[in-house]
Amino acid sequence: MLRRQVKQSGDSSQPGAPRVIVVDDDPDAGRLLGALLRREGYEVAEIGDHQVVLVTLQNEPSPIAGVVVSCTAGGSAACLKLLDAVRHTPDRQVSDMALLLVLDDDQQHRFAWESGADAILTRPYHERELVDAVESMIGLGEEARVARRDHEIARLSETGDSSRTEASTAPTTASLFD
Repeated sequence: MLRRQVKQSGDSSQPGAPRVIVVDDDPDAGRLLGALLRREGYEVAEIGDHQVVLVTLQNEPSPIAGVVVSCTAGGSAACLKLLDAVRHTPDRQVSDMALLLVLDDDQQHRFAWESGADAILTRPYHERELVDAVESMIGLGEEARVARRDHEIARLSETGDSSRTEASTAPTTASLFD
């Protein structure tokens, strides 16, 4: 179960708000992303370890709307490694999770879409791009997210471009949200 962060002044997340996990191996970057999303009304848990994310997703009894994977220190390779681990987890609750990847460069977009990313941003990005990408991603069901991936892969295949897309805009079972 995920522990709730203590609300800070100006935090507009409400009970019943969409629950999002922010994964970043840089604690300061993770807190910043969490604060941005909380300000937009999301309930956010920040996790810095890939294995904790997997265990959390497997054991969390309440629905998680999506995961934002932004590995500041580990870079795109760390984001793609977590994406692969999530997509290859036998538990459907985990493998079907909506994932937004924050990548270091445009060259990995096609590979990320093919590997199962549901949304992609490239550093640097604007705050509004992050919020819009999260809103768009969690607003789609699994079938719509797969269709979006297929569309992006086809578009990148047609153009021969692997870069930016139109849409690029010790584990515990205690809850981080509680």
